[in-house]
Parts: sequence; C-alpha cells; structure tokens
Amino acid sequence: LALGKIYLEGRVGLRRNNATAYYWLQKAAANGVSEAARLIGAEISEASVTDPVSAAPLYEQASRSGVTNASLTLADWSLAGIVDLGSGTTAIDLIHQAAEQGDRRAQLRLAMCYQNGDLVSPDERQAMHWLERAAEQGSLAAQTALADHLWKNGNPAVVRWLEALASRGDPETCYRYGSVLLADGRTREGTSWIQRAADHGHPEAQLAYGLLHATPRDGKIENVPHSYKKAAFWFEKASRQGLAQASYELSRLYALRSFSLRDSGMARRYLERAAEQGHAHAQYLTGRAYWRLRVEPDADVVAVTWLVRASRQGHDAAA
Repeated sequence: LALGKIYLEGRVGLRRNNATAYYWLQKAAANGVSEAARLIGAEISEASVTDPVSAAPLYEQASRSGVTNASLTLADWSLAGIVDLGSGTTAIDLIHQAAEQGDRRAQLRLAMCYQNGDLVSPDERQAMHWLERAAEQGSLAAQTALADHLWKNGNPAVVRWLEALASRGDPETCYRYGSVLLADGRTREGTSWIQRAADHGHPEAQLAYGLLHATPRDGKIENVPHSYKKAAFWFEKASRQGLAQASYELSRLYALRSFSLRDSGMARRYLERAAEQGHAHAQYLTGRAYWRLRVEPDADVVAVTWLVRASRQGHDAAA
C-alpha cells in the first residue's frame, strides 16, 4: 500500500507511474486492504489497467464505498462489452449513482443521456435538472450547454450562466450576454460586450454594433455615438462574412438622404449582395428593380428569378 501511494503521487525520488502504482495497490487489495481498492477506483485511469476483467471486482468494491470515478469506469467497461456487471446492475445505474453522489462528470453525462435518449427514454426535464446541477458545480461544458438551451428558448435565466461564461472571452457568449443586457436596459454593459464580440470578428455582433451606431439621434443609445459612417464600417465587416442582414442594412444606409456618403449605385450593389446571400426581402426588392428595368434584355427573366426565390422563402408580396 505504501509503495503504491509513492508511485501514485510521485515521491521520494520516484516518478509518478499509474501502472506501477496499480501493480502494488492491487497486491495490497488482494491482502484485504480496503483503502487500496478505494485508491484504485479513485485514482487509476482505465488506460493503466491492462486486464479490466480482473480489475472489475476492485472497482466494484470502490464503487460500493462511494468512489464515483470507479462507478464511471465500470459503466464505460460495461458499455464497451468488456465486463459483465451482473446482479441486475446496468451502466446507467452506475452513472446515476455517481451523479447522485455529486460527481459533475456523471451529472453532465446523465443530462446528455436524458437529452439524447441514450440508455434511457428522452426526458427534457431530467436533462435540465442534471445539467443545472453540473453547471452549479463549475462544469464548463454543462454551463455552456445550459446557457445554449436557455438562450434558444428565450429563458431569462440565461443571464446567470452567460455572465459566468462571458469573462472567458468566447465571442458568441459575449454577443449573447450583451444582447440580454441590452434587452434588459443595461445599455452601458450590453454595448461593451457587443463591442468585444464585434472586435473578435463575430458577424452578428458586428451587425448589432452597427445598428447601435445607426440609431437616430433622437433615440441615441447611451455611450454609443450616432454615426452612419461607423455603422457602415461594422455592417461591411459583417457583410463580408456572409451575413445577409448586414448587406441589406448597408443598402438601406446608402439610400438614405441623411447619409453624407449616399450612393444609389452602392445601395443597389449591397441590395443584390443581400439577395445573393439569401435575404428574402432583398430578393423581392431586387426582383422589383429588375422588373422596372425590363426594357433591358432578359431583365424580366432576372426579375422573375429573384421573385421566385423570395416567394419560396414565404415572402407573400413576391408571390
């Protein structure tokens, strides 16, 4: 047992070596030292065990004594068909047991099982319950998955998890957190997070930051100067990344009489870019524009092509 601990921790001049630690701990466990079995279950990874079948009883002993890592290891071996658990125990039982005992890896895994219908029947309520428990224990993967679920469902509780994740600098999370803060009226903070995401190349954030600058002077957003030129700068960045709405906003901007760089040719160019990128209303407007120009060769055909593309996206006026 003492020698096994030394190799497990890497002490007294010996390097850490899980395989050698397992060799000595297994001998101690065979001599009835229960602590050795618990250490094996808690600290020895599957990769260090060359014979899982002979090791399984030690992991079962550790699992019964509350070692969650042992339970998860047994579950993996069972699912891989390496060991037979017997006595009516299943892999999902072991995962559930570890989750109940507070293992955040097991909680996340159980949540995914309920969400995807793996090993159990799909149950969204159970999936969210275990996902939240894992998130509360600091599981980054669980926090990310929970925030994503709440964001997609418009749940205001998402702000708690976005706040925890945004400081890590992920552009998507910064954009989402900023959007939630703006919607809540916290414009100073919200704008700051939107700008951070935009600076890191997030196209939706670039569009949102451009729209903040394009807000009319009488409805100006706090800490965001009204500037059509800055709006055009950010719209262009998003447009170049393929965001159709940004191209459409550029076409509207260049058509504005109050924009000092007003240019009907640029407005048409960006309208067609938005149409090419799949913007239904831009396709409709492009079709109308070509219809007015149908004295030109094939302009009527081009017009109908765009109107058909818009109508297939459910645009009633185009239909």
